[in-house]
Amino acid sequence: MPRFLVSVLLIVSFLVNAPVSVIGQSLRQEYQEAEDPPMWVLDQIYRIRTANIDSAGYYLQLAIETFTDREDTEQLARAYKERGILQYYTGNYEQELADLQQALDFAAKAKNNALEGDILKELVLTSSRQGDLDLAKRYGRRAVQLCKKAGDNACLASAQRNTGRIYLKTGPRDSTVYFLEASYRLKQELKDTIGLSYALNDMAELAAMDEDYDQAIEYLRRSAAIREKTGDSTGLAISINNIGEMYLLTEDLTEARAALEESVRLSTKIGYLDLQKHTRNLLGQIYLDLNDYRAAYDNVQMSMVINDSLYSAEKANAIAEMRTKYETEKKEQTIVAQSATIRAQRLTAVAIVLGLLLIGSVIYYRLYQQRKYEGEIAKLSLERELHLERERISRDLHDSVGTHLVRMVSDLDVLALSKATNQPVAPSKISDMRQFAQQTIRMLRSTIWALHQEQVSTEGLAARFEYFLDGYLNNRIDWEVNNKASQGFVLQPKEALNLMRILQEATQNMFKHAQANTYQVTLEGDADNLAMTICDDGQGLAPDQQAEGDGYGLKNIARRAAAIQARLTIDTAPGEGMRIQLQLGNNSGLST
Repeated sequence: MPRFLVSVLLIVSFLVNAPVSVIGQSLRQEYQEAEDPPMWVLDQIYRIRTANIDSAGYYLQLAIETFTDREDTEQLARAYKERGILQYYTGNYEQELADLQQALDFAAKAKNNALEGDILKELVLTSSRQGDLDLAKRYGRRAVQLCKKAGDNACLASAQRNTGRIYLKTGPRDSTVYFLEASYRLKQELKDTIGLSYALNDMAELAAMDEDYDQAIEYLRRSAAIREKTGDSTGLAISINNIGEMYLLTEDLTEARAALEESVRLSTKIGYLDLQKHTRNLLGQIYLDLNDYRAAYDNVQMSMVINDSLYSAEKANAIAEMRTKYETEKKEQTIVAQSATIRAQRLTAVAIVLGLLLIGSVIYYRLYQQRKYEGEIAKLSLERELHLERERISRDLHDSVGTHLVRMVSDLDVLALSKATNQPVAPSKISDMRQFAQQTIRMLRSTIWALHQEQVSTEGLAARFEYFLDGYLNNRIDWEVNNKASQGFVLQPKEALNLMRILQEATQNMFKHAQANTYQVTLEGDADNLAMTICDDGQGLAPDQQAEGDGYGLKNIARRAAAIQARLTIDTAPGEGMRIQLQLGNNSGLST
């Protein structure tokens, strides 16, 4: 069915049902009685949308007209953003992009960081649906930065979630886990019931990545229960679809089919075309596996009709193939008869293979002794490498976690003495101990993270940097991690861990001594070179302070740079901040 006919049918349906479904009695009464009707629309849009998508479109148009008359750019940005989301649910992707871009323009005019970040997080998903995943990631990181800068945790949690979902498609895994788990924790802290239902879906996907499908289904059932309780028909249809997909991964076709059929029922009822198209495709595959070609054909054909591409060559061929399987089901007896000839040919092939195996076994025996000798040498070499690796891990734990634990024990001794002598303990002391314990946990996690990697990408390293800075600095100063490095450059675990430790050392010393307002970490380079630059705008160090070094962690930084054969450059002067740069590789063409 051509796109314009689908649009005409939707408009006709809208006009015919307007008195009943669009301007329903309850919503119309609330709208008319509201102190500020257009603001009521924005405040209640989620409830209106879950009740009826057509109603949401009608009321948003009224709100846009009023805000235009008022020249209220901030509320226009919110209204266009909500209408853009609505366009997605109805499958109007071109208008979705136009509305979101319009919303972004109004938010920029209003100079509202949180609102701009909120709109960018929606553009993350829009860009992803159009196949531009690099643009989606840039939008996502920018949205996270703006929401953090505005101190809007609700905006931040959503931005982290959408960004994490892009990394689900592109990798690396570290970035996926970082963004999705951060979003999940924030949703819990905010007690955002609706947002938590989406975050539970994300946790299910992370569990599925680890092939823990039972845990994934449990997360999804919790999400579905929340959505059913809150009347979120759209979200409920998504959760039930995802449960069906998890059952598909476990090859439980019966449970998968039941869940997906229910999802289709819900998405059809609420007019969620994009989900209905996706779910019917999955059902088509299930029915094909169950040899029910009629049902398979019906579902795939309906999916293509929804996609407005029934007569395209590619999809017409797909339908024709499905129809052929359905109409030729009775020809299976002929296929069985032909299989006897195929079996005879296979016996001949087996005889040839056995002859080749006999010849191969003679050659293999001659090589066996040589390989056995080489294996013994390799075993001794591996034992030596493992010994060196254990020494490296022990040294790292001693230098980082070990010293932290010693200080914690000392602090606990002081606390115990104060209690025994009835001396008061300052609340700030307990708070400092708690913060120090959290730092120790983060250090230990970074060590464990490095041990689990065979190689580390620059994306994965940047994600670990963000995890550390988010926990250590939070919003106390402005900080940023920029990854401009080529994805072709990969690091060994030892290199990644030492770069992580250098960042931790530099950050702790900056926060204690520099009195900086901004802090920036940049990764850049090509497939053969990597430069890591750490900059702050703090008070800097005088030459005599640099010579002392140890009190500011410079000796530790130099030692770790030498351990990975990295070139270290430190530029600082009183009042001019500090710039630390490390270069790995042959360093050709990198700025210093």
